[in-house]
Formats: sequence, C-alpha cells, structure tokens
Amino acid sequence: MADEMHPCARGPRCAARTKAGPAPTWRPFCDEDRALIAQAITGMPLLYAAMADLLVADMTGGSAYDTIRVTTSKSRPVPLNLDADASQREMAEILVSWEERVRDVARMPPLDTAASRGQRLGVQIAQAVTVLAPRLDALLVLPSAPMVRDRELVELDGAGAGLEILDVRRRAVSRLPESGGDDRPLSVPCGGCGWRALVEVIDFLGYLAGARCRQCNTRYDVEGLAELRAAALRRAQRRAAAKGTT
Repeated sequence: MADEMHPCARGPRCAARTKAGPAPTWRPFCDEDRALIAQAITGMPLLYAAMADLLVADMTGGSAYDTIRVTTSKSRPVPLNLDADASQREMAEILVSWEERVRDVARMPPLDTAASRGQRLGVQIAQAVTVLAPRLDALLVLPSAPMVRDRELVELDGAGAGLEILDVRRRAVSRLPESGGDDRPLSVPCGGCGWRALVEVIDFLGYLAGARCRQCNTRYDVEGLAELRAAALRRAQRRAAAKGTT
C-alpha cells in the first residue's frame, strides 16, 4: 500500500476530479469511483439479463438488429443482436477471470475452470458477482499478474480490474436503448448550440448516463457532461471575479 496519497486510478474520468485533476486517495480509486465499481459489479446480472432481451429481436417489429439466417433450417430465421452477444461474453470473461484471482488471495476453493465454462454465461456472471461483490477491496488491491486478454498475456493489477469492470459495463450499457427517463432539465448550456436545453439521460439501471440537447440533439456521456459543468462553473467564477474588481 502506498505511504502517500496519489491520484485516483481513473485519471481524467475520475468521478470526483476537480480543476486540479483526479481526486487524491490512499486507495487505488477515490470513494466515488469505488462506489461506481461496486454498483457495476452488483448490477452485472441485471445488465446481462437486459442484453439477453436484445439477443432475439422482435420478429414482427421491423428490428434494425443484425440478423443471422440459418439457411439449413426450414424454420423462420431468428434475428440476433450480435453486439449484445459479444457484450455478454465479454462480461463473463472479465468477471470470471477476476473471480479466479480473488479466490486465490481469499484462500477460497479454486474455480473449476472446465465446469465453469460448461455453465451458461448468466450463471458464470452470477457466481462471479457473489465472490467479487463482498470482496471489493481485496479485488482492487490485487498485485500485478499476467492475465489473458485478446489472446495475449498482459500485466493487470487491482486498478486494472476496476477500470475493466467499469469499461465493460459502459460498453454494454451503450448498446441498450435509453430508459426514457431523460426529461429532467439541466442548467448548463449545450456546448453545441449554446441553448440551455440539456436534459439528463438515465440508463436502464437508473444511473446518470449523460445528457442530450433538445435543441440540437447533441449528446454527451458522463465525462462530457462533467466537462460542461466544469466550464460553466469557471465562467461563473470569472464573472464573479470581474464584478468584484469593478
């Protein structure tokens, strides 16, 4: 463990960053980002289920999803959302690999890899969550060790675990339709058109996913929205300073 405080491992994406940079912390992540990682882990089974809903598109709804047509079958072709399938596999791969690492340091029975691979992805993810969620801090302080990613060995530590989990969640959520709960107005102006016409975009788990402009339809992710808010705060501070000198 480091003897001195250091910047949050999320760097410019740190949820508690200020104009000075990422939030300082004794741990790999600041409290805000640690909470986001915890939410990402516990919400993974629900996210997996949401992706499953996209796998088989509505046969009569004119879906825009990619389709695979099984030409050797006489049955009606089944449309598949290939992005959703890829997300499910990525979620399972990431979580199970970190489950194996945590089982080792927590002196739990090692994961039966062969048996695990024979299980449905949803079962693999649910099992990994039961191991990782109550041992989050053990996960985030794991030392660096080689792990397989994209068929290559790379060195990853606990900070890498947190970043991977947040990234896999972000990629999966980006493939889901919006929840529709995006009508709460925001006070900051749009960076595209300058109008104060921004509204929140909420993901299917109820978390803030960014914003969109009702005037020009420009969209912002969480980091983009944070930058808009920071820029608005700087402008307000400059105006207040200018008034104080007159």
